[in-house]
Amino acid sequence: MKKISLLLAVLTAIALLVSCSGNKEEAFEEALGATDSTDWSGHHFEILQTSGIDDKPLYYLRDTNLADNALQRIKDVEKSHSCEIALKYIGSDTTFKTLLSASLAIGDALADIIFTDPAQIREYGNLGGLVNIEYVSDYINIYDESKWGAPNVWEFLMCNGTMCGVVPVSWMNMGPAIFYPIVFNSDITGTFGYYDLREIYEQGEWTREKMMEVAVDCTDNTRSTPIKGLAACLKHFIRSALLNNGTSFAEFNDDVSEYYCGWTTEAGIEALEWVKFVIDNYDENMYKFTDTDFGDWNYTNTFMNGEAAMLLTSSGEIFDKIAYKVDNFGLLPFPAGPYGDPTKYVGFYEKAETLSIPIYAKEIECSAILIDEIFSPLEQYPDAASIENYYETNVFSDARDYKILIEMSKNCKYSFWPDGGDAVLNSLYSNLAKMSPVEVLESYGSASDKCIIEQMIPSIFTVRRLSGDESYK
Repeated sequence: MKKISLLLAVLTAIALLVSCSGNKEEAFEEALGATDSTDWSGHHFEILQTSGIDDKPLYYLRDTNLADNALQRIKDVEKSHSCEIALKYIGSDTTFKTLLSASLAIGDALADIIFTDPAQIREYGNLGGLVNIEYVSDYINIYDESKWGAPNVWEFLMCNGTMCGVVPVSWMNMGPAIFYPIVFNSDITGTFGYYDLREIYEQGEWTREKMMEVAVDCTDNTRSTPIKGLAACLKHFIRSALLNNGTSFAEFNDDVSEYYCGWTTEAGIEALEWVKFVIDNYDENMYKFTDTDFGDWNYTNTFMNGEAAMLLTSSGEIFDKIAYKVDNFGLLPFPAGPYGDPTKYVGFYEKAETLSIPIYAKEIECSAILIDEIFSPLEQYPDAASIENYYETNVFSDARDYKILIEMSKNCKYSFWPDGGDAVLNSLYSNLAKMSPVEVLESYGSASDKCIIEQMIPSIFTVRRLSGDESYK
């Protein structure tokens, strides 16, 4: 266990916030409470997002039922407040981050609301460029879990321990992307005698060994375009194996005064040894499994083209692509290892569409009101039952798939990947094929300590304070 100075960690976080604040706090105080009227006299507001507005207004494909509902909601809010609300497209993710940093330096908000992936705004938030959502709690009730998510969703909204955004989880497909369930094509697996892999899981037989047995049986390398049993990026396969073997990247004692890397434990090493066994023995059954040229890759297109029977991917890929292209697919959790709990599906969050308010927004109170009103549950999907019906009707073909997805979401936590949480994993990904797990971990050292101390620990304490759950870690 590595001991840390909690006081030092907290003071470091506070110092970062103070040093980056400057006159932004004055700008914030001036803007907060700038209006107390529902009639905003034609005031113009902008929502900034990174995807093309013409193609995906509010991240829904245009001319779909969801996009129509979302655009109608904007019109309704415009009418109720006598204002104008425009969607603003900023360009690529790289351009987005560059402009955000530049805008912070000159005191320009760019927009009234930022709606994008948290990976694009964490740097901005860590520099003090986003409003602490606690300051607008009169308008945005973060404790409404059906609307804004449970505490395990909050972690990737934290910037130096400050909650800088919310996720509209009551909107379809807006919940955090869950990495990674196993998706299978029943039409393909059925030709190899596996008509419904869910039955194997329901019988308690969905183990790591069984998954690889299915991968072997569902491989046909004699075709001009071979069918592989499983398509999976090695990096995400490694993390899934680790998490589902009862361990995590950073594990803490009860008062979070000590920590260690879970990858180095007996459970962690066992999981990595098993992955190495898969590398050495199942390469012909896996789609480009160890091809590092592909990097951090989702093989969704490969799966949709019928080149793989099973796929390890994110829930976001299911909503955006697979549900539109594959008629008969199913969902399973990544199987547990000997140190894991086979009844607890474990995944991890890396992104979600996140709503934030720039610190220099002209009317911060109005921005908070707009977030709350625009992203209230859509009229057609007002409650959990209607949302479940939507997924079972429009996304999944079997009710069991949605239930697995929801169960996974309860056990997912943020990976802190852009802050350094991916560093050890990248080293394993690059070297595991040619080095032992212990050798890779020893060569890496303690380079992730900065991420743990400066990002993870302040987030844990903030979640504890906000949720009242002193056991959260």
